[in-house]
Amino acid sequence: MALLSLSLCLVSVILYLVTSPVTGLNKPSGVKLENNEYTGIVVAIHEDEPENLELIGVIKEMFINGSAYLYNATKKRAFFKEVTILIPKTWSDSPSYTAPGNATFEGADIIVAAYNPRFSPDGANGAIPYTKQFAGCGEQSLYIHMTSSFLSYADNLYSVVGDYGRVLVHEWGHYRWGLFNEYPDHKTDQNRAKDFYYSETNQIWEPVSCTSDWRFTPLKFTGRSPKPYRRCLGDQRIGYEYGCVSVPSKVQPPHVSGSVMHSYLNFDQIVNFCDNTPDDPGYLHNSEAPTKQNERCDGRSCWEVMRDHPDFNGNTNNPPREVHDVTPTFFVVRSKITRVVLVLDTSGSMSTSDRYLKLAAAARTYIMTVAAPGTFIGIVDFDSDATIISYLTEMTSDTERRTLANLVPEDANGGTCIGCGMEEALNILTAEGDPGGSKILLMTDGEDGEPDHTSYMKVAYISNKVIIDAVAISNAAEPNLVDLASSTGGRFYLQTDNRNSTGVRDALSANSGGASDFETRIELQSVVVAFEVDDESFRRSVYIDATIGRLTIFDFTNYHPNPSSGAAVHITVTSPSGVTFDQSSTYYEDDLAFKKVVIRIPDIAEPGAWEYYIQNQDTTVAHDVIVSVSSFPSQEGVDPIIVSSFLSGSPSGIVNNKPMVAYAEVRQRFYPVVGATVIATVETPSGVPVELQLYDNGAGADVTKNDGIYSRYFTQLSGVGFYGFKIRVENNGEATVLRPRTSSRFSATGIYVDPELLLSGNITESLGNISIALPGAPIPEIVGVPAPVFTREVSGGARTVSKLPPEWNPSTDTFAPNKITDLAVLNTSFSVGTVAINFTAPGDDFDFGNPHHYVIRWANSSKELRNKSSTTNKIYQTDVLHGNLSSPAPYGDNEIMIIQVATIPQHLETYSVVLGLYAVDESGNEGNMSNIATVTFRKVIPTPEPPQTTARTDAVFTTRKPTTETEDRNCRHWYHPLLGFFSDCDD
Repeated sequence: MALLSLSLCLVSVILYLVTSPVTGLNKPSGVKLENNEYTGIVVAIHEDEPENLELIGVIKEMFINGSAYLYNATKKRAFFKEVTILIPKTWSDSPSYTAPGNATFEGADIIVAAYNPRFSPDGANGAIPYTKQFAGCGEQSLYIHMTSSFLSYADNLYSVVGDYGRVLVHEWGHYRWGLFNEYPDHKTDQNRAKDFYYSETNQIWEPVSCTSDWRFTPLKFTGRSPKPYRRCLGDQRIGYEYGCVSVPSKVQPPHVSGSVMHSYLNFDQIVNFCDNTPDDPGYLHNSEAPTKQNERCDGRSCWEVMRDHPDFNGNTNNPPREVHDVTPTFFVVRSKITRVVLVLDTSGSMSTSDRYLKLAAAARTYIMTVAAPGTFIGIVDFDSDATIISYLTEMTSDTERRTLANLVPEDANGGTCIGCGMEEALNILTAEGDPGGSKILLMTDGEDGEPDHTSYMKVAYISNKVIIDAVAISNAAEPNLVDLASSTGGRFYLQTDNRNSTGVRDALSANSGGASDFETRIELQSVVVAFEVDDESFRRSVYIDATIGRLTIFDFTNYHPNPSSGAAVHITVTSPSGVTFDQSSTYYEDDLAFKKVVIRIPDIAEPGAWEYYIQNQDTTVAHDVIVSVSSFPSQEGVDPIIVSSFLSGSPSGIVNNKPMVAYAEVRQRFYPVVGATVIATVETPSGVPVELQLYDNGAGADVTKNDGIYSRYFTQLSGVGFYGFKIRVENNGEATVLRPRTSSRFSATGIYVDPELLLSGNITESLGNISIALPGAPIPEIVGVPAPVFTREVSGGARTVSKLPPEWNPSTDTFAPNKITDLAVLNTSFSVGTVAINFTAPGDDFDFGNPHHYVIRWANSSKELRNKSSTTNKIYQTDVLHGNLSSPAPYGDNEIMIIQVATIPQHLETYSVVLGLYAVDESGNEGNMSNIATVTFRKVIPTPEPPQTTARTDAVFTTRKPTTETEDRNCRHWYHPLLGFFSDCDD
């Protein structure tokens, strides 16, 4: 039977090494901070945005104001110097627009595009900017996402969000330094956000804030007309009723000046990031508060994270400097036509395993069927020197495509001069004028014979703003390819000699071009069918969903070692309704010269499972058939399941036992797709592939649950060399697309409204018709619309591991369990001193396997707990009423434990401790301490409901503190001092 290998097409993949900051997330980005000046910043407007030149002015004003604010907030250590605004090709051209250089929408630092309901559930008009974060705590994020509606409403929204320059700096903290929010974010973390906590230092209930000197008014949203708010029941001694939110008072102590990440930026006095130094209490970090910054970054302040970042490197890099004018310089550029030069290695080593034949076949397929109409393509081949095969040719018809494809070289002789090929490719591009924004696809298998020449050309490419996408053909390829790609804003791919490897095709498919999503080809499947001797046929299906289907192509390329005058394979493609396309069909093209069969499906391909049947015409010899299925969006206005793919990482982290992380983002437009099955396949230097499933569960490597980003650590190293990542995403009917449900236009988020205004009831009259999210109001429900049944496959590119941890070997257990980041208190019992907790089970090696046991500790000091101090109190199995410390569940499972913490002095109204845990593997490697959970035992919880005036917590209680007065809709878990633990779940 023929063997099948899966390559990977259309789902966004972000591969990322948990390493040094900035280089950690190596998405194409040219941002750098030198001499206190940020340059290389790109703001890109999406092609679907209606033309609106006023947006350009708003963006400029935002950066001008933000630059001055950033300069002061960083204590004169950074400001915005150069900003490029990228206009889409769908907008009209203007003589004032210049060439884009290497600025692209995919590589932009800030995007202006349709809103994401996961972060803006109240709709497009209430879409406050957010940052797509993948790691944080010093690691650069993917991008800042703004909407045109937000930018257009600057005058109206100023009163509730503050100056847009301040909003920009807040998001820049997320983006550049990986900082997290220091306020209760009920949008992003609906089940974990808390407005109040019991302070371990002050022994009172305090609002979640940074600094802790903020003054707040506790309010309860009732929704009752004419005054939807009232003051909360309770006080700082006994705490507040459920659903109480903390709203900053209009007048704050004059010394308060932090924090920028606390979100209330319309207070003019907020000018600092929080710090851990007690020099100025106005921005002293509050490490006790259950903020995401504390949970994810181990209680470190913003400045502690920032000082560890290469931008500042303590006090070494970019020390304070007096700058009198921090106004940025702006470049408004417009996307241009796609210009690509194929730089093909034809050196002698390319004869190994027929590498040159596979390269030539992939290049022809790209020219004939993959490159979008209007793309300009040139060809260079190189060995000991280089030759221009073709200058730029526009892909306008099948005639031009075939003429160019006939020029693709098929030989393998001589040495390897990568710089020679780069030089001739640049000559092709400069012959057409400004080469900025062009790209070369550099594909080679050998060690560079003239590295100095290559280094010289790299400088020329950077100065000319030409991007290099590089493909290493085998693990023996030139290691410097990674640097060539990253230095120019390109991507790096791996093609091995394994029959199943398709790295060259992946790189070419990623450059299909197209002026818009509607004009961009989508790769649905790219697989290798390996026919062994006596194999007669192969049959498989590919699912074409309703969002695609236009100009669908089935491409079959044959690698037969002994070509004859006849076709090596015959193909039959059958539609879901039974229509067949075979040799008798007018849509069947048997190209003997290029050894391929192409079947073009007319009109819009019928949604459903399409079957292809390959009949082997020569069973006497083993040979491979590359199958590629691609399509376009079905029609204008229909959004396919599609995203961009990225690579990132730095090899230095591996030395410090910091593993790689694989990410995959799945979305429809900017609506997250959740519930899909995501599998990563990793090609390793040993030649043995590794499979791992990625999760969108908010635990382990995953930062935010249900945001359409699936994540997983990769720890199964086999040695130094290149690691190629590929992703397969499937939906068999369980995945959903998150969309907002029409509901109240108010919901909770980090905006500010005067609490006295809320109490007065004159909200609409005072704010007008602005659609904003108000504190404590019900958050509009995000509903899951069933996603179409689909399969997507995409390459995530490759990463190099040049060094391994000291004394590493494959049999050594060097990786500890991952940090638990979602520890939560479900409920407590005041009378018996028990607490129910839950968390996501970690793995043995980060998030793989099962750890050996858990260690749970509690204390009165979160600092001591984070440091695993021996003075903290350890929980033993005899203290565990439900659960088992010595039998951890597999990674990703939900763990629920009920433990006896302490005997509560019954004369107290409130008693509080802090609790944390970590996992230990069989080799004794200890994971980091989890996020710290505050365990508060309350004798009385204020409640307004008659006839009871108090609700005691030693009776039945729910799994989480409700954010409204409704029960948890899915499951309810109870623990009663006499009845024990039980649960009940809705059907």
